[in-house]
Amino acid sequence: MEKSISTTMSSLAQTLKRYFKKPWEITGACAESEYKLAVPSALEYRVECLATTKVQAYVPTSNQETMYDIKYFTRDQRRNWPPIRHTVFRKVNVEKLMK
Repeated sequence: MEKSISTTMSSLAQTLKRYFKKPWEITGACAESEYKLAVPSALEYRVECLATTKVQAYVPTSNQETMYDIKYFTRDQRRNWPPIRHTVFRKVNVEKLMK
């Protein structure tokens, strides 16, 4: 008896769901037949792990003499400053400069 009541209620609920729609399903973009939900399902989202790669990386090798050095710090002109000179003024030198 209880099973028949629960199945009757669930079938009644399914029937009512067919006729009563959410307000945004009646009008708007999602009411169109061509509308596709923007949020992917759990099985569609990130099928492959980010760490796995399909193709192995190809690293070309050649003679060390013909390879271009891509290190930045060897070409950086800001690091090629001349050594800093420190001058110590004595009182005699300052008096000469003041004259």
